[in-house]
Amino acid sequence: MKLLIKLLFIVPLLMSPVVVCGQNQLNTNFTHYSGDYLGMPQPSTQPLKFSPDFISTNGQTNQCLVFSPDGNHLVYVWADSIWSKYGMVYSRRIGNRWLDKTLLKYIGSDQVPFNPIFSLDSKQIIFSMISTAWPNTDLYALDLLPSGYAMKPERLNIAVNTEGLDFDIFIDKDSTIYFTGKRDDFVGGTFDIYQYKKQHGKDVVTNLHQLNSPLDDAAPYLSPDGSYMVFEKMVNENNLVYNDSTARLIRIELFVSFRNKNQEWSVPINLGDKINSKINRTYRPFISADGKFLFYTQRNNKESAIYWVSTKVIEKLRPH
Repeated sequence: MKLLIKLLFIVPLLMSPVVVCGQNQLNTNFTHYSGDYLGMPQPSTQPLKFSPDFISTNGQTNQCLVFSPDGNHLVYVWADSIWSKYGMVYSRRIGNRWLDKTLLKYIGSDQVPFNPIFSLDSKQIIFSMISTAWPNTDLYALDLLPSGYAMKPERLNIAVNTEGLDFDIFIDKDSTIYFTGKRDDFVGGTFDIYQYKKQHGKDVVTNLHQLNSPLDDAAPYLSPDGSYMVFEKMVNENNLVYNDSTARLIRIELFVSFRNKNQEWSVPINLGDKINSKINRTYRPFISADGKFLFYTQRNNKESAIYWVSTKVIEKLRPH
């Protein structure tokens, strides 16, 4: 099957999916949610917790939410309070009403999924998972079908996938790929942000040194017009690298870099205290297809929730 390589820059559970005719079936119960963004009251420049009764529920991990380009699908990463259960949770809109959530079960779903997005045509979920053993993470595509979803995701046949860390993919309109990984020229930490282009028939991977730091930099996500990128940076005073022993000692905050007419990225700008927190980690940005909203995850030591805010908070930082 030909996989798409042009992508958008991208609770208490749930019914278990049922295998029907070679595909997994969705939970077909309708919720009372309808309309764009589940019909939630839309935020201005003051962030709001997104759908606190349906998605950002207390005492759980709810993170990495994205909507599809056509606005009819959503997916996010969920885990219970002790990570004994976890996976990608999915819903779709039929007519104007949203189905109840489905915890996706597919071959490989015993592995923790990373940062899902949707394909440009909204027919696939693209995500990362461990291929063999950490740190071999690769990008996979899971087909969405008219009445369900595929039983097995397929590894994307693109040069970004290696035997090392490969995740957080975003593809710009000119087919440039931005991703998180680690190559020989990494700046520091566990991973950096890279750019991939096909030039004169050759695969060219470039470390975006102006965006990266001695600590971890990840999760690049571009605005629909490609004029800016929001991404996450590790911030702490002790120059720590994220791992299991230091996880509670570091902060992660969101930054923005603007692209000028020469296609150069500006020095990263911190999104500020209204978005970031000196106590909680703030990560995994997503910019809606209409360019109006920034979604992100904020986590303390017990739970994580998804927030959204008007992208006017980003435009105020744009250099004049």
